Amino acid sequence: MTTSERSESINAFLDSSVNENTRLVEFVGQYDNTMASRCASKSHEDFMTLNTVPVMTFSNPIEEQFGKAYTRVILKMFQKDLGDVMSLHREEVSKEELKVVYLVGKYFETKRIRKK
Repeated sequence: MTTSERSESINAFLDSSVNENTRLVEFVGQYDNTMASRCASKSHEDFMTLNTVPVMTFSNPIEEQFGKAYTRVILKMFQKDLGDVMSLHREEVSKEELKVVYLVGKYFETKRIRKK
């Protein structure tokens, strides 16, 4: 989680649970409940990562290696990125001695047309 994501998360929590009439005791109680919920969620995700076999989407060796090294959440993010990369099309435009130029684009699903 980046610093800005953490800040946005804290702001969302504060906006939903704190106003000018909130007493300090109420705020502390709400904060404790929120933190306990987040810890339980993280513990559950850690348990699931350690005790389940990750679902491989692409049957790709890189994906399998990634699945062994990282949590399920990170694996899902990687799978999305891998899918985006695998949907790219490349076409060689020119080739010189040590230089090859490619045109890279993404196929539309309905048509086999490149999007530049």
